[in-house]
Amino acid sequence: MALPLLPEFMVGYLLIAWVIWRIYQGNLNEILTRIPKSNVLVIPYFVWYFWRWSATGWGAEGGRILVMHLQWLVIPLLLFWVPQNLIGAVNKLVHVLWMLVLLTALALSLQGVIEWSLRDTPIEGFSDHPLFYIGLSDPLMHPGYLSMIVAVVIMVAPTVPRPAWLSGWRFFVGQVFLLTFFMMLSSRMIMGALLLTWPLAGLFWLKLNRKSSITAALFILFLILVFALGFLPKPLDNRIRELSRHEYQIGADSLSDFSGITIRLAEWGGAIHAIGNHPVLGHGPGLGHNALMESYERLGFKVGLLYKFNAHNQYLQTALDLGWVGSVLLILSILALSYPYISSGNRRVLWFVIFFLLCSGTESTLLRQRGAVMLALYVPLLGFISATAKSENTHDSEDRQSESK
Repeated sequence: MALPLLPEFMVGYLLIAWVIWRIYQGNLNEILTRIPKSNVLVIPYFVWYFWRWSATGWGAEGGRILVMHLQWLVIPLLLFWVPQNLIGAVNKLVHVLWMLVLLTALALSLQGVIEWSLRDTPIEGFSDHPLFYIGLSDPLMHPGYLSMIVAVVIMVAPTVPRPAWLSGWRFFVGQVFLLTFFMMLSSRMIMGALLLTWPLAGLFWLKLNRKSSITAALFILFLILVFALGFLPKPLDNRIRELSRHEYQIGADSLSDFSGITIRLAEWGGAIHAIGNHPVLGHGPGLGHNALMESYERLGFKVGLLYKFNAHNQYLQTALDLGWVGSVLLILSILALSYPYISSGNRRVLWFVIFFLLCSGTESTLLRQRGAVMLALYVPLLGFISATAKSENTHDSEDRQSESK
C-alpha cells in the first residue's frame, strides 16, 4: 500500500537513493543475477520517455511522473536484494496486511457513522454522504485506489495458509466485512473489474486451494442476491443504476448531468481528439494534460474543463504524453515485470495483472504514486508468496514420503 505519508515525488527519490546506496554497499554482479531477464524489456519505455522528455523541454510535471514510474525498476530491485531467508516471512505477513486493511476499513466506517450521526445539515448528493465513496475514503486516499487495495487483499488472503489466531469463522466474517466496505467505497469500475476477474481467479485457484474457490463462489452468490433482491442501501443502489444512462450532452453545465459511463465517454472523446494531433509521439511527458484541457474547451466539455479531469484511462493518458508507441511500451513493461511469475504458473500474479490492466481501462492508475507503487510492489511480492508456498509444499511432501519409508 502507498499511504500518503510523503509527497509523491519524495517517495520515488527516497527509493532511488536506497538503490544507489545498496549498489554502493553490495556486489552488483550477484544482485543482477537474481533479477529476471525479462525485466530488461522495461528499459525501452524509459528510453522513449527520456527522449520525448528531452525533446519537449524537460517539463517539471514530466519529471514528477518519471520519478514515480522509475519505481517499476526500483522496487523490484530492492525486493530481489532481500535476503533469501526473509522471503519466507512474506507468507506470514499476508494476513498481517489483511488485518491492517480490515482495521483501516473499520476505522473509516466508524468515522463515517460518527460524522453521519452528528451531522446537522442535509446530505447533498451521493458524494456528500460520509458512508459512501469519497465521503468514506477521503481521510486516507481516493476511493478508486483504496478499492484496488481492498480487492487485492480479499482475493489473495484466502490462498495463503492462515495462522492459528485467524480461525475460519473470524476470517470469513472479516472477508464479508471487507467486501461490504468495498461496495460502500462504490468505485463502480473497480467493482466491475473485480466481478470480471473473480470467477476466473476461482477457476485458477481450484487446483491450488479448494476453499478459496468456495469462498469466491459464496461472495459471488452474495453479490447476486444483493443486486437481484435490492438489498443495497439507496445511495449505492442509485449510483449503480445510474450506469444505465448512456445518452448525454457533452456541453452540459453540471456534473449531475453525467453518469459514471457518460462522464468517461466524454473524457475519452476529449483524449482521443487531443491524441489525434500527435498520435505517434504524443505531446510530451506531463504536457498531455494541457492538450486534454484544450480539447475539452474545443469540444465544449464544460464540466471536464471546470474540474480538470484527466483521461480516466491509463492507455489514453500515456498516449497523450508519449503517443501510441508509449502506450504499447507501457503494456510491454507491465507484462515484462509479471512474465517470470506467470510463466511459472503463478495464479496470483496472473489475476493481479489482469485486474490491474482492467482497472487501467477506466482509471489513470499510474498517474499517482499509489498506483505506481501498487504495480511495482504487488507483482514481485505475490510472486514470492507462491514461490515460498510451493517450496513449503515440496518440503512437506518430502517429509511425508520419508516418514512413510
